[in-house]
Amino acid sequence: MSQIHATPAIRVSSYSISKIALEGLSEYLAAETRDVTVVTLRPATIATDRVVPPFSPEHRWRMLSPESMVPAVMHLLCAPREQVHGKAFEQFALIHALAS
Repeated sequence: MSQIHATPAIRVSSYSISKIALEGLSEYLAAETRDVTVVTLRPATIATDRVVPPFSPEHRWRMLSPESMVPAVMHLLCAPREQVHGKAFEQFALIHALAS
């Protein structure tokens, strides 16, 4: 079973598969290109119109706003290429590391 979703959520299979495909594409692009920096950011569960409906109210309170991505995205955009190219980052881990 995929480590990305050990327990898949209901009605999000196409979304989940597209994320897996995007990570695979990112790995290949990182290996093939020298002119573009390729990095993957794995967000926490973000409260969007697409994600919120399948989840119960008990789970929705844990979802982050889309704006919560800004610090991680800005860090990755400004980081030296050798620190981020070809790597995948988890939103929570990255924000925690930046705060330390």
